[in-house]
Amino acid sequence: MRSTFFKRAVKFADRVGYLSVRSHGERRAALARKIIANSRRNAMKKILQFLRADDGPTAVEYAVMLALIILICLAAVQSVGTQTSSSFTNSADSIGNAVGAS
Repeated sequence: MRSTFFKRAVKFADRVGYLSVRSHGERRAALARKIIANSRRNAMKKILQFLRADDGPTAVEYAVMLALIILICLAAVQSVGTQTSSSFTNSADSIGNAVGAS
């Protein structure tokens, strides 16, 4: 059982003249070699494009900046929380002393 894609690929290759061998097995093997060679070439192109691109370092820089912003926000929230807690405690003590003194 051959896949529909492979049947179409062989017909296309025959029409365009990529394959000049005679038997079906030889045509199939030649087409498979050509597809593998193209996929390797494309893979190497993509790897080289990735290595040349500046997107990778930029993403790392943004991640570091985001981590620093998060740490600063957490420190600020903790500081404000501590100050608010002590303020409420002082207010409660003052109210308790005022009510208890009367």
